[in-house]
Amino acid sequence: MFRCNLCNNYYSKKIKKCPKCSSKDIIEIEKENNEVNATIIGNDNLYIERDSAKCIGCGMCKNTCKLRENLKDNKCFDNCVYCGSCIQTCPTGALKPKNEIPELLQNLKNKTCIALVAPAVRVTIGEEFGKKYGSFEEKKLVGILKKMGFDYVFDVTYGADLTTIEESYELIERIKENKNLPMISSCCPSSVLYIEKYYPELLENLSSCKSPISMLSSIIKNYFVPKKHLEDAYIVAIVPCTSKKYEIKRKELDGSCNLAITTRELIDYIKNEYDYSKIKEANFDSIFTGSGSSYLFGNSGGVSESIIRCTYNILTNDDLNDFELNEVRGLDSVKEANIFINNKEINIAVVNGMNNAKRLLKNIKKGKSKYEFIEIMNCYGGCIGGGGGPKLDIYEEALIKEKRMNSLYKKDKLKKIKTSYMNSAIIDLYKKYLGKPNGKKATKLLHTSYSDKSKK
Repeated sequence: MFRCNLCNNYYSKKIKKCPKCSSKDIIEIEKENNEVNATIIGNDNLYIERDSAKCIGCGMCKNTCKLRENLKDNKCFDNCVYCGSCIQTCPTGALKPKNEIPELLQNLKNKTCIALVAPAVRVTIGEEFGKKYGSFEEKKLVGILKKMGFDYVFDVTYGADLTTIEESYELIERIKENKNLPMISSCCPSSVLYIEKYYPELLENLSSCKSPISMLSSIIKNYFVPKKHLEDAYIVAIVPCTSKKYEIKRKELDGSCNLAITTRELIDYIKNEYDYSKIKEANFDSIFTGSGSSYLFGNSGGVSESIIRCTYNILTNDDLNDFELNEVRGLDSVKEANIFINNKEINIAVVNGMNNAKRLLKNIKKGKSKYEFIEIMNCYGGCIGGGGGPKLDIYEEALIKEKRMNSLYKKDKLKKIKTSYMNSAIIDLYKKYLGKPNGKKATKLLHTSYSDKSKK
């Protein structure tokens, strides 16, 4: 990291002169003792920012990078996975998601704006407006987005159902061929980036599936938008984590999603503009709807549970509509499950936090992994604990996250259709547009690739 000695701006790469003040007095800050207590957030960080006036140099952010994320050399910016965990542990609110609300408001004025809402957002946003922890605020959230001027508001659970089907077929194929196992889930952009930076040898183990948000964005851009002749469509994801801001800008994706707004950014805007209690409730536009299991994607273990329900059906043609995989539920750092399908054992591991994932990744590298499928979520509890969500009381973290998780489990239980393959909207999409799962068109639109981002 480098710092301008005149205006105090940070930069990730060595530069000849500061682009802000034109000073050539650029110093390498690793040599400065007064910088050791804080995670370095450069001004060129597109996803996280620091209010220096609020920073007290306590070192909580730096310890988070080191202990929770296992980042090399404790230099968060160069090695950052953009998870925003430092935001959650900062005691003074000095760290926050990069504010992109102004860009959103500008596009709401002159474009057809389409919002996509992640499952975790609806069980966290209410906390900032006097609601109980885990309060399910889906209709209120849709009402707010409609009031802001969004033309369409869609549910990311539809994208989660697509991910479930594509990832299930991919897992079955890998097991049959005994190739690139264990397969590692690819829904969490921070865990994907961590592997690209620190374990590039394992890129073939990553599922090639896009995340639910990226899948739904691709379907909207390539299927819905042309069908509706929306030449000025602007797609915005409402997300629980800062790393989704990074994900949508990945060069490996097709740029279907234009902007990602975190729960916290949306909360700050609502507080300044509206009376939350007076916002009228509204429903999602019903073109894209998800099954019960798709809500579980907001929880650690939810991806695994959803995939097992679908995989069982593909292999047996029987249903697990009321099936609950309790072994992967909850807040334990590492959870395991063993499932037998047609006398074939499928071993699953579910991991919270990259520090816990490191041991499993090392074993894969050594060829000693016993699993067929590994789900890795960067944040403890999964997306319901994302760095872009409402700030947690660190002393009540577990209690709060359990209530958020239980809210999504309850929604799954109440849904009549609990499995992705029984979702009529998904069946219709494959029949009319995508063809078969993991087929040529589905692979083009719903899958991606990865690259070695390590520093040799």
